[in-house]
Amino acid sequence: MNYTIDLLHLSQLSPHEHHDAAHAHKLAREIGTKGVWITPILVAADTFVILDGHHRFAAARALGLDRIPCVLVEYDDPQLQVASWRVARRITKGCVRRAAREGQLMPEKTSRHKLSIKYPPTYVPLYDLMHCSVRHPAITPQIKEHKPCSTN
Repeated sequence: MNYTIDLLHLSQLSPHEHHDAAHAHKLAREIGTKGVWITPILVAADTFVILDGHHRFAAARALGLDRIPCVLVEYDDPQLQVASWRVARRITKGCVRRAAREGQLMPEKTSRHKLSIKYPPTYVPLYDLMHCSVRHPAITPQIKEHKPCSTN
């Protein structure tokens, strides 16, 4: 299976669970201090539902970013496993799809999505994620713009 890392606009992404605001704020400070986005979030390719990275998504919003690097994966990919962080709670891919589709977000840290392959860090300067008109040479060829930015 081929995996791509695309720059997706935050407005395209749909969470399926809540996040801890304090943790997201702490993460935003850490990412802001580094000045680069390193770890892409995991997203379903067909629906743009966030599978892993709700806190990073919230941190990106807090930082005022327009877009973030995302690993796109087919949700039925056998390399992608879903489980629950919570004891005695069974989570299925169907539960996640339903929560995102209906906008009934699950409690934070309910689902745990794990891709059995490692994907590379991105090292995209935050400035490039804030401003659509600027492309930085540090954006590697494996990363592509999924939706062009408007210049208006």
